[in-house]
Amino acid sequence: MAPVTVTTRLLRDGGRIKVVEAQFRSGDVTVANALCQFLRRSENPEGEIWRPREWSVPSPGDMPKPEGDQVPVRGLWDMRQITGDIRKSIGQRRTWVREVRALVAGAPLSPFVRVAVAADYASPLSHMGLSGLGYINSDLSLYLHRLPTRAWIGFEVVDHGATDGVSNATCRLYDEEGALGSVTVAALAQKR
Repeated sequence: MAPVTVTTRLLRDGGRIKVVEAQFRSGDVTVANALCQFLRRSENPEGEIWRPREWSVPSPGDMPKPEGDQVPVRGLWDMRQITGDIRKSIGQRRTWVREVRALVAGAPLSPFVRVAVAADYASPLSHMGLSGLGYINSDLSLYLHRLPTRAWIGFEVVDHGATDGVSNATCRLYDEEGALGSVTVAALAQKR
């Protein structure tokens, strides 16, 4: 346990785009880097553009709470599996996830922090196989076109591929009002 510091640096401060870099250090070791783009909101251009159909799934409040060995990680997440049991099946998975603890004691999660914390779940959701979790995520990119309005974040694995121990996967993200964006994770096979 070492003191933790976060430093930020403004890389670009334009009229339509702002780019901020952050470095997370534990003691003298950099353990994570982040790059965040803030885009100025405006109006969408005229005309329709293709997009995938909205998912049609039960809301988390209409689904039973998991019990016993169905609880993925006690005390860390409240979850409702929609399709694809993460431990017992192969195939596309969909689930609702809700954080149940504070990231910083006494500070409620903002909508952005809520979805950013949840985004890390894309890796085990998409990389878990029948032999367990054989990959560890090395990078994560979160893209949002809007912030969530409620606590539950929906995940739908839409792509996964792996060759020679290197993998990537993408999940679409939702809240109870519809699509929010996507998260893409890169992962490396764990040596056994």
